[in-house]
Order: sequence, then structure tokens, then C-alpha cells
Amino acid sequence: DKLSLTSKPLIYACGSGTEALAQLGFLDNREVAVHHNALEGLKQKYPAVSFKETVFELDKDILTFAIGS
Repeated sequence: DKLSLTSKPLIYACGSGTEALAQLGFLDNREVAVHHNALEGLKQKYPAVSFKETVFELDKDILTFAIGS
């Protein structure tokens, strides 16, 4: 499926917003961008989420950005 930006709403998240979505289960079985400092901790806390050490990930209708602190 190719995503058309006009066809459906997107959810954007970065930093702690990404973790909030993971806590709610919205990121289960999705690929999610995460800053390398948080990668291992989030992988252990939310094993159903596929965290990637990338700048951004678009998985269907959720766009995540990795930010550092």
C-alpha cells in the first residue's frame, strides 16, 4: 500500500511521544524510529514494537522521528 497524504490522517510522534504511543499499544507490530541512547531500554520495555536506530520511520499511518537529548 502506498500512502497518500491526502487519503488518511497521520500520527506523528517523537521522543517521549513515541514511548507514550508504545505504552498504549499503538506501535505494536510496527517499525518505529528511536534515538540510539533509548534503543535498548525501549526494546526491553516494549518487545512487540520494532524499534529502529533511524532518523525517521513511516509505517502505514504513523510517522516517528528519533531525537536526542
